[in-house]
Amino acid sequence: MPAKVGEYRKVPGAKAREYLVRAEKALAKTTVGSDLVLSDRGEGARLWDVDGNEYLDFGGVGTTNFGFGSCLAPMRKAIFDVLSHGIAHYPTPDWHNEWSVRGAEELLSRVPLSGEGVVFPTRSGTEAVEAALKALRKARPERDVFIRFRGGFHGRTHGSLSLLDPRKPERVTHYAMPYQALELPFPAKHHETPFEQIKQALFSIPYSLFPRLNGLFVEVVQGEGGINVADSRSLVRIADFCREHDIALVIDEIQAGMGRTGKLWAYEHYDIQPDIVLAGKSLGGGVVDVSAAVIRKDLSFQNISEHASTFGLEPIKAAAMVSAFEHLEREKLAARSGETGDWAIGRLGELLGEHPNIKNIRGKGLMIAIEFRHSHDDSKPYPELRNQTIKEAEQLGIIALACGFNDVNPSVRLMPPLVISHSELDQGLGLFRQALERAVAPSHAWLRRV
Repeated sequence: MPAKVGEYRKVPGAKAREYLVRAEKALAKTTVGSDLVLSDRGEGARLWDVDGNEYLDFGGVGTTNFGFGSCLAPMRKAIFDVLSHGIAHYPTPDWHNEWSVRGAEELLSRVPLSGEGVVFPTRSGTEAVEAALKALRKARPERDVFIRFRGGFHGRTHGSLSLLDPRKPERVTHYAMPYQALELPFPAKHHETPFEQIKQALFSIPYSLFPRLNGLFVEVVQGEGGINVADSRSLVRIADFCREHDIALVIDEIQAGMGRTGKLWAYEHYDIQPDIVLAGKSLGGGVVDVSAAVIRKDLSFQNISEHASTFGLEPIKAAAMVSAFEHLEREKLAARSGETGDWAIGRLGELLGEHPNIKNIRGKGLMIAIEFRHSHDDSKPYPELRNQTIKEAEQLGIIALACGFNDVNPSVRLMPPLVISHSELDQGLGLFRQALERAVAPSHAWLRRV
């Protein structure tokens, strides 16, 4: 009998085990580590696996349509309207189409930059990063060094790997990177003295290097790195530093954008003006693959054929993106995400704040992390307990993802759809607490107290 949320189920189920065997034979090894095999059925924040078991999605980087849940009717209608006219795709490097122009205008109107901007459309987030890197090198060939942050993640393609924190060895290649990058400490607001650390790091950059510094890439809320929220004063200092030395400020909103943190873009929480904004994942409304680099015009490509994306802002993708913006604004989902996220962090504090294995609960909007340690007296990272808690959560019907670095800040990433109801969120947080109880020794003193 399939299980409902809150009821125990064995993961993987019988049908899932069959699919896992087939996947082992048919698919290259990539990033999939879960034994879950999901079906195509979803309803709001809920989804089902191939065995018919019901889940609440708290791993919404991509599980239930990149934060939109199953509420996709407006985006589907926009796509079907385009399809009914007969053409879904144009090779966008070769011809403009009415939807690509409209889509670019709609995106530009919602992305405040330091100057007049233009849109370079692509399909995935890492392609948007690649476009930004290439545009900056072509615009300023004498500047051959970029700046990245510890804990940062900007994709897995070759150029993007130049910006990757190398502490996850499975993602690091042993051949030369195409771009040189200088790493700075990320000024997370939950760290001690973030402003002093970033001020010292900027001061330590050799002055002789300044003429070579091209662009600084930063996620104002790091996703893969552990849901680290930038300290406001530090980020403003970084932006000032970029202006002082003519360094392009590139904000990566691929995971944090589209209402996830309480505003349309996470950087809008800060008093900064980027030169380039990278958007993706939920930009396509959960139904199409589209991303974009929104680039200050003087830093963008100046000539035809310098760069291209065959499947860029085609009619169906532009229509879905425009509909996604309209849906977010009509339903006030960004503001709702901020309010709901504040409540969820407070509720997690009540449920887990005294737990000896929980070091930190942090986040912005519905982008939340729970960090694991060994005990009150031993702050050593505890990735094994984090991993077991995720497995136990799956067996209770809660889908969550890991983030952070195993030897630094192993964390669970909670990113439920923006459409999740208050009762579903409360139920899911309570079940996550139960999952943690199942993962730790039953004789643990904390369990006897709660």
